[in-house]
Amino acid sequence: MRKKEKNIIDKEAVDRYLNNKGSKADQEKIKNYFASTDRWAELESASLQFWKQIPEELETEGYDEDRLLDRINHLLRLEDAKVSVEKRRRLKWFTYASRIAASLFIPLLLLCYLQWSGYFEEQQAGAYSSVYSPLGARTNFHLPDGSEGWLNGGSTLHFPAAFSGEYREVQLEGEAYFYVKSNPRKPFVVTTGNIRIAALGTSFNVNAYEGDKTNSVTLETGVVELFEAKDQKLLETLGQLDTGFQFIYFKDLDSYRTQEVDVKKITAWKEGKLVFREDPMTEVVDRLNRWYNVDIVIEDKKLETYVFRATFQDETLDEVLKLLQFSSPIKIRETGREMLKNNTFGKRKIFLSSK
Repeated sequence: MRKKEKNIIDKEAVDRYLNNKGSKADQEKIKNYFASTDRWAELESASLQFWKQIPEELETEGYDEDRLLDRINHLLRLEDAKVSVEKRRRLKWFTYASRIAASLFIPLLLLCYLQWSGYFEEQQAGAYSSVYSPLGARTNFHLPDGSEGWLNGGSTLHFPAAFSGEYREVQLEGEAYFYVKSNPRKPFVVTTGNIRIAALGTSFNVNAYEGDKTNSVTLETGVVELFEAKDQKLLETLGQLDTGFQFIYFKDLDSYRTQEVDVKKITAWKEGKLVFREDPMTEVVDRLNRWYNVDIVIEDKKLETYVFRATFQDETLDEVLKLLQFSSPIKIRETGREMLKNNTFGKRKIFLSSK
């Protein structure tokens, strides 16, 4: 008859392990137990029993919990050496920490060792993280390889917990500015829609909102290689982009072109500036909607051909709308905010028409 699985951690194995008397089998038991996160409540119960066995006369005066935790966190970040001497040092430090930290919980101590030994890194292989920037905001991000950048409002960036493959690949939905840390042996690849951007040590801007008719890549420094994904396996080279140039992909037409641009104007958003230079009203409205998290609608088609030139930094939406009225024959009408099903109010809705 099959033995029923124990519902609580093997306390004797834990005691042996913490007292540096555990065998390899004890270590495997503890690792296997931690692999099931739904047993933490049982582990806490076992930890309480261990706590009660600590002698009252154990010297704890002057114990600084924050300092100990900082020390543990610092040691956890040390590079993992592939020699048995280093492994013995790890075990020695773990045993030492378990003895001096009378007010630390057993789960914390075991968690520290398992993380230090690389166990959780193995379990988390392939794990992904995401950064989201809400509409009306701009968000700074940092990647595992030291690269960094900014996300514009309504954008999401997906990236792995560690770049372990042949490429440093991230997925973008929306707009982002990247400052890529150089690594000639492992190219940095941005995937967005069916366009791939490959860089080594470069700074560039990618605009790829899902609802827009175009995607664009603007190069500030370095060189990037552009590809179009025909399917999951086939990539077609679109060529290199030089500094100061912009690549524009027309999604509906499946065509593209490159043009020289004012890079500072394109990337000014990451500094909190809205810069328009003879831009059509349709583009102005799209950017205002994301910047201020509103819903501006062009009612009169004639307005779509109007161009706009201005720079905004700290102006409110109402101040921007006043300037629009002053510089163009535009009439503005605003309706009250609509009550949503969750009892919250929707965005401001503003309609533009000709005077």
